[in-house]
Amino acid sequence: MQKKRSGGLPKSPAMAADATGAKLQEGISERKQAEEALRKNEWRLRYATESARLTYVEVDLVRGGARTPENFAAVMGYAPPLEQEKDISVGSRLLLAHVVPQDRARVDAAHLEFIDGKASGKLDYRVLGDDQVERWIETRWSVELGPDGRPVKSFATNLDITERKKAEEEIRESEERYRGLFNSIDEGFAVLEMIYDGQGKPVDYRHLETNPSFAKQSGFHNAVGKRMLELSPHLEAKWLEIFGKVARTGGSVRFVEEATALNRWFDVYAFRLGGPGSRRIAVLLTNITERKRTEEALRVGEQRLRFVMDSMPQKVVTTSADGVVDYINPQWSEFTGLSPKQITDGGWQQFLHKDDLAETVRLWQHSLATGEACVREQRFRHANGEYRWHLSRAVPMRDAAGKVVMWIGSSTDVHEVKVADQRKDEFLAMLAHELRNPLAPVRNMLEVMKRADGESDLIRPALGTMDRQLRQMTRLIDDLLDVSRINQGKISLRREKVELASLVREVVETFRPACEAAQQQLTAALPPQPVSVNADPVRLTQVFGNLLHNASKFSRPGGRISVAVGQQGGEVTVTVKDSGIGIPSDTMPTIFEMFMQGDRSLERSRSGLGIGLTLVRRLVEMHGGSVQASSAGADLGSEFVVRLPVMIEKRRASLPSPLASEPAQVTARRILVVDDNHDAADS
Repeated sequence: MQKKRSGGLPKSPAMAADATGAKLQEGISERKQAEEALRKNEWRLRYATESARLTYVEVDLVRGGARTPENFAAVMGYAPPLEQEKDISVGSRLLLAHVVPQDRARVDAAHLEFIDGKASGKLDYRVLGDDQVERWIETRWSVELGPDGRPVKSFATNLDITERKKAEEEIRESEERYRGLFNSIDEGFAVLEMIYDGQGKPVDYRHLETNPSFAKQSGFHNAVGKRMLELSPHLEAKWLEIFGKVARTGGSVRFVEEATALNRWFDVYAFRLGGPGSRRIAVLLTNITERKRTEEALRVGEQRLRFVMDSMPQKVVTTSADGVVDYINPQWSEFTGLSPKQITDGGWQQFLHKDDLAETVRLWQHSLATGEACVREQRFRHANGEYRWHLSRAVPMRDAAGKVVMWIGSSTDVHEVKVADQRKDEFLAMLAHELRNPLAPVRNMLEVMKRADGESDLIRPALGTMDRQLRQMTRLIDDLLDVSRINQGKISLRREKVELASLVREVVETFRPACEAAQQQLTAALPPQPVSVNADPVRLTQVFGNLLHNASKFSRPGGRISVAVGQQGGEVTVTVKDSGIGIPSDTMPTIFEMFMQGDRSLERSRSGLGIGLTLVRRLVEMHGGSVQASSAGADLGSEFVVRLPVMIEKRRASLPSPLASEPAQVTARRILVVDDNHDAADS
């Protein structure tokens, strides 16, 4: 004989379900018993016509009249026909008018049987009362036959079974939920029996029962009857300790743990079966390995993304779908000088330029409302107080359904590009003006020469004007070409030994007539001893000529201009100083940049293109030197210092020139002129 299982242990997994399932089954059983008792008393209650839930209709099939009790309207929800209208046709129309459309055909067919007295029957249907409340009605009808066997009366009882229908529907839904729960459950279920050593320490457990999903979740097939260490000899002791504690204390436990020996993660719920002293526990487990791997991958991915965003030169911010900031990278703090908390608490309005605020807010609100990306150029205040232009973008990140889940924004510092574009636009307008200025007098003088008719008094001034204007235009174009060649690396220096004092003296003498004409005093302080540099004399002449040209251009009549050559260690210095309009402090950092100009209030014929100092710096740097500018302020003059490395000469034995004893010979040459401008070639 099979021994009875100890501890009241259920004989199957279904009987070992948790207390919630047992209580649900108990509730269903009690409800079924109540329904059975209801059915036993149903007919007695139906004929208690005084009951509020039961009424009847009696039809005289011979005379055609109908009779109803006073509670008919209370049960059915609508009033019966008036006394003088109580005939079958009126009652039939009134009934069918209140039956819900879905049940009307069935009621119509049954009603015909009822009023014709053909048969007895039963029908459940719904009526919509005058109070717009839907009721379930159970109608049972029977026919009374006369002595001749013909039907003389039909009698129908109408019982309001709305509450019963609701109860039946609740039971049905409850049963469906209960059945669906266990039909869809994917957790592994097992009944385990703990095994202890002589000191009461858990050392293993045996699988008593398992459900089909247990093998899928745990990876153990045919585990029933086998010990755990038989299935997995290297299982960690922590599992035995957890299950042993559940069996010993009777407390349930829910935990997530890794079974390293199985290379799996489990979500586990365990509880004891039976009373104190029972060694059996029930375990529900779910394999969450993939979820854990996904979480780890997401964590690593997020860590990498955060590292990338922290390392980017752009300023990065992320927000929730409704625009609440949840991350800013370190570049924001580095730029603004504010802590992350100060930035998030105070908002970006605190360092956004006031002129950009309204439009930025409008575009951002539009993006939040529509989900469209937001792109805008705006100015942010640096920690030093300077406002710098940024190109800001905010793009939405969407889920698989297309819903915005977050926003990612980046702001790139484009200040230099923005300023360069502005200067370029200004330069193009300026260039057109500067090139047009000399062309106008040249054209005018050509007209004068056409009409001079050989008069030298008119032709000579015209030629002088044309020569000056053409030289001005040539200088502008040469400077442009030189800057372009330097930027493209197409200028090569033709170095030679240059005695710097002599070269500077020649440049000064070249500019002296122009300074005298402008009523400006030009002086030069040159060293008595020669100082040599290894340089391209043409390019150095261009450098010092540009500096002297600027000094004269930005000095008023009566101004003083000085040039001094000196030596400091291994460097030779050339200082050009004037008493002109000076350089504002805010302009000083950009004075050598392209298209930067001095005082724009000067007449346009003298303002230039703003590339002379750029050319000076580039040429000096090509010689291995440097140039610095300084000014005490407005109307206090300017000073430019050029530093060049001194040439260290190496003594070499003199060699006789092979051509020294040969007389110079002059021979005829043919010259080929190639130019795509025919006028230039012909001239």
